[in-house]
Amino acid sequence: MSLAALGKQTAGGVDAVELGTLAWHVHQEPFHLRALAASVVGAGLASGTDTDPATVVQADDPLVARWLWLTRTWPEALESPAVGAPPRWDGLYRRIDPDRPEPAVDVCASWAAASAGFALVRERGAGLGPETRVRITAGEYDGRPGTVIFPVWDLDDHAHDVRPGPPQAYLVRSAVRGTFEPVLVEARALETLAVEDEPAPFGADATFTSVWDACRIWAEGLVDWHRAYRPGDYDGRPEQEVRLVLGFVTVALFEAARDAGLHVPADGSAVSRTPLVRAVDLMPAQYAVRPRVAELIARVAREAQEDPLLEDLRGTWALESPEARALQYWVLGQAHMVLAENTSQMRVTAGTTPVDLLELIDQGDLQVTLADRAEDLTARAQERTYESIRPLFDE
Repeated sequence: MSLAALGKQTAGGVDAVELGTLAWHVHQEPFHLRALAASVVGAGLASGTDTDPATVVQADDPLVARWLWLTRTWPEALESPAVGAPPRWDGLYRRIDPDRPEPAVDVCASWAAASAGFALVRERGAGLGPETRVRITAGEYDGRPGTVIFPVWDLDDHAHDVRPGPPQAYLVRSAVRGTFEPVLVEARALETLAVEDEPAPFGADATFTSVWDACRIWAEGLVDWHRAYRPGDYDGRPEQEVRLVLGFVTVALFEAARDAGLHVPADGSAVSRTPLVRAVDLMPAQYAVRPRVAELIARVAREAQEDPLLEDLRGTWALESPEARALQYWVLGQAHMVLAENTSQMRVTAGTTPVDLLELIDQGDLQVTLADRAEDLTARAQERTYESIRPLFDE
């Protein structure tokens, strides 16, 4: 929306809008973005909230429809849709700060700023990309590994632009003082982290025997975290059923790692770079995709080592009774939520960016990896409540 509005104010239209200008505007407060949108949707819609599309003459216009979605509030009853529930609001769910009822335009502006900032890194050919794994090399946090959240640019408020040159600093997600929190680090005090230098999962010295073994160990961490995060989801469920959830998460991680070329080396040491979003896509919440899931299990079974867990999955998925179908529905949906909610804990940009910047997502430049979850999967971290973790993702 910001890009469309700036295009109306710029000779040459959207194609002539400089990324630095776009970045400056989306770094401003939500009231500024609403004022900017007025040139596209009109002052009334720009300042409104929860406008009924039936009352808007131009509701079929794609930009107006998008603005109506961005200015909807999020009722508490709809924050956590049930597995298999029909999609709402054009099929879009908001995973950015889902506990906050404010419209997306008031909550998600910083994510748009991050997208524009990374696009500017790409355009200028200087700086670190999103989710780059780094090591801090100076200052109070010298030696700590971390992940780039977004660049910090030098904004020129007079010119409404970003000053020339690469980012001067980055917000980095790192383990600091026993917690997992963002740290502002000067660009000169960061170096990229090689795969072989990644910390072992869960803060322990761990080695794997294979890619499957690595995926299963990581899956155990993701499932254990989710059980602590949403204990009510598992109430009354026997461990054998939870074990099936573990199996599906492992299968999804294995396939995602293979698709990303991370099945080499065969000892599983590169699995930590596996993109979680791809694993989420492989484990859909919809029950109608049973044949697709059966094919996924069979494909992984042909490539992975023999494991009773895979046999249990295949056996359970072959059953046709109503009770078996209900179990399959729960297991598949729960595996999807384990992966999706682990992914949603990361400060990763997705979904609410200008059309131009969606290319970054399509090209895989915006990813959350298993390595990003390592610090949060320690036994100590699992004891923290969601309320204590959430400030990490707030501005």
